[in-house]
Amino acid sequence: MRRILVASSVAGLALALAGLVRAGEALVWETSTAEDFRKGELEGCVVADPGRLLPGRATSLVDVGGASVFAIAADPKGGLLVATGRPAALVAVRGAGPAKLLEGAPGEEEKEKDKDKDKEKEKKGEKRDEKAGGKDEEKAGGKDEDKAGGKDEKPEKPAAKPKDPPKDPKEEKAEKEKAEREKMLKAGDIAFTSLAADAAGNVFVGTFPGGRVYKVVPGGAAGAKTTIQLPDPYVWALTTDAAGNVYAGTGPEGKVYKIGPGGDVSLVHDTEEKNIVSLCLDEDGSLLFGSAEKGLLFRRDPSGKVAVVFDFPDREVRSIVRNGGSLWIGANSPQKEFDQKEFAETLATALAKEGADGSTTTGTRDAALKKLLKGAVYRLDPWKAGASGTARIEQVFDLKENYILGLVPDEESGVYVAGGREGRVFRIVPGPEAQAHVVFDLKEGQVLALGAGKDGLRAIGCGGPGKLHLVGSGLGGTFLSEVHDAKVRARFGRVSWNGAGSAKLQTRSGATAKPDATWSEWASPAGDRSGGAVGCPPNRYIQYRVQFGPEASSWVDRVTITLLPENQRPTISEVQVGKKKREATFRLSDVEREPVKKIQFKAQDPDGDALEVRVFYRMEGDAGWIEASEKPVDKPPFDWDTGRLPEGIYRLKIVARDAPGNTPERALVAEWESRPIVVDNNHPAVLDLRSESPGGPGRWVLRGRASDSASPIVKVEFSVGGVGGPFSLAAAEDDLYDSKEEPFRCALGALAPGDHAVFVRAMDAAGNERTERAMVRVK
Repeated sequence: MRRILVASSVAGLALALAGLVRAGEALVWETSTAEDFRKGELEGCVVADPGRLLPGRATSLVDVGGASVFAIAADPKGGLLVATGRPAALVAVRGAGPAKLLEGAPGEEEKEKDKDKDKEKEKKGEKRDEKAGGKDEEKAGGKDEDKAGGKDEKPEKPAAKPKDPPKDPKEEKAEKEKAEREKMLKAGDIAFTSLAADAAGNVFVGTFPGGRVYKVVPGGAAGAKTTIQLPDPYVWALTTDAAGNVYAGTGPEGKVYKIGPGGDVSLVHDTEEKNIVSLCLDEDGSLLFGSAEKGLLFRRDPSGKVAVVFDFPDREVRSIVRNGGSLWIGANSPQKEFDQKEFAETLATALAKEGADGSTTTGTRDAALKKLLKGAVYRLDPWKAGASGTARIEQVFDLKENYILGLVPDEESGVYVAGGREGRVFRIVPGPEAQAHVVFDLKEGQVLALGAGKDGLRAIGCGGPGKLHLVGSGLGGTFLSEVHDAKVRARFGRVSWNGAGSAKLQTRSGATAKPDATWSEWASPAGDRSGGAVGCPPNRYIQYRVQFGPEASSWVDRVTITLLPENQRPTISEVQVGKKKREATFRLSDVEREPVKKIQFKAQDPDGDALEVRVFYRMEGDAGWIEASEKPVDKPPFDWDTGRLPEGIYRLKIVARDAPGNTPERALVAEWESRPIVVDNNHPAVLDLRSESPGGPGRWVLRGRASDSASPIVKVEFSVGGVGGPFSLAAAEDDLYDSKEEPFRCALGALAPGDHAVFVRAMDAAGNERTERAMVRVK
């Protein structure tokens, strides 16, 4: 959702770049694009491109058990058939409510566990019998048998087996893969992953990871089934033809099998891909199937000839649907290198650990699914069976950071899209530019399957937890906007919206980012949709909702709310006076002379208001401040010229006002005041120079004093012979240069007879220097 400043476009651009709000001017929070509306929550209403809210269809929840709903199909008896995972079950949803028709078979390991449990029960029964009368038998029997023999006899060592010749690495890999596949085939049914029904009313259920297809005969008792074992462990897709044949897309070797009416299994095609995850029977009896690894769409014509229809840029052709004279393809691409086999094994592990409510490891499963994070929908149009080469292909929908788990035809000529993550179902409406509508936004984290009938979408299957939503025929719904953060407490003005029909809008406000009991009640605005005062009280956060009635003609496509945030005080920070930042400990002699002092600072306003910044100074002890700048400082640094100021201690003050963007009563001021600053542009004095020879003949000392009226003397140096010569440090008489008056001595050393010029240089703490000359005559 966007914030638009009611001001010039230039100011609006500056605001957008800064990411701030202007407290002194009215702001408008606007929701108008599909992307804006999709940030909110949809409870039964629709978000249509390019940005319009519409009433949608309500749903009702049905508990079908299981942690996930993986497939939905029309029940030949009416109602729906639902395939679940963990536990794997086939559930019929009819007028009387859900009824379980079939449960998954346990694997070999589970069977062994059951046998062990039975043995333990038998042992417990034997122990109870022993307590009743077996103790005497122990005394009479077992110990004598040990004495009779067996202990002294040593078993013969088996003859050493000859070593097998080393295996070829390729053969070893093939044997390992075969062993893994056989292990998978012996595994139990973690999930029923696919469904299909034939014209006779038989229902076929594909399993994962055991590679079984169950045939459930109509009219049979609950649980009655025929088991058909396929050579591969993953059954991803099923479909049937008019002759009663069943086709199965499998993995991890990318094969398509045909199951005849009598249950005989034959290989239709080996694609050399990893998995076949989608199947669709065309009008002429051709079989379309999509692969996962290279993202290929295959077509097998009635004669058995197989050709690639299209090589998609995506890695997985997840769903194939015919509708409205077009062929619709749902495809996915991973963000990074994606291994289908690894993914399937990870998913199997996650499902095996998952609880019946889907709450245990939904995060683990979702983490595995997140490897498919980019979905797309393609349309091949016009699509005519047997003439696939004439179809034009185009991408009509891009689902970023999400994946597609299924397509079903809509009521017209488009498709519904299961959006995988975030619990959303989209509808793609074809046209010159296809539009994508968000038609359901469910609280469950994943949409895994869709079920359709002659009247359109009938059911939505979810995971995390596993739920089945039945789609009703009545219209209505509620849109709940995202929570808008004004950053500070704000007063809300008018709300208006474009729309038609009986759509009702209300607002509420609060001090917490997530609405809770402390928020205000929902309030209707004082006025119609053309504009009225917001009914909720001032606060930092605000939210609105739109409620639709049953009228199909209702819509809302633009909502605007004006707000005036409380003004926030400007800030002044990062102030530095002079070229260098002075640390807590520093050398006095490192200070440079700066008659013009550069003042660096940062003045900011949290609201993005324009600021008026001025710099002032005053001498220590004075009452009033003097403005150092003739006009406001537009941009630091500010040069403070102290060259004409008297020596002394001064203080600086920086004042920032947000008056340009606020009324006088709302304007706020920020001030910063410096610590004492020494202004000293005068040179120190070098006085009372006199020479003596206290160290005996040939050794001389020059004494004197350095003085300054404003700053401490920090250093005295001397040079014998000229100002260009090397200077040596003179010693302070008290061994420390730190006072305005400093006596010093220069150790000249041995001097040859004659006149010697000695240059003495003194420096004060302000960086000022003075050099004087003294003549030393040596006889």
